[in-house]
Amino acid sequence: MLFFIDSEKHFDEVFNFDILKYEEELKRNGVIRAIGASSHNSAIAKKMAETGVIELLMFSVNPGFDMISAEIDAVGTLDKGFDENVKSVMLKMDEKQAELYRVWKLWE
Repeated sequence: MLFFIDSEKHFDEVFNFDILKYEEELKRNGVIRAIGASSHNSAIAKKMAETGVIELLMFSVNPGFDMISAEIDAVGTLDKGFDENVKSVMLKMDEKQAELYRVWKLWE
């Protein structure tokens, strides 16, 4: 399980360097059965899903994340509380979040 891949930098470090090759080797050798990842960023989670390598995705389905744009650091933003800036971006489901759900067939 590859945890907390929440930025382009994290994605690059995992998908373009040796850690993923190592996991794929472990899978080929039967040491692990599947490769999973977790993220709090819908755009990064979708990008991981589209690689075809990730077989399990742990992603928070939670209004605190669902209603905040993928461009905003949701964890950092929510730590500061629900001020007017946060409320202004929580008017509807973030489209990138909806795209991720469509990739994983959570809704059509």
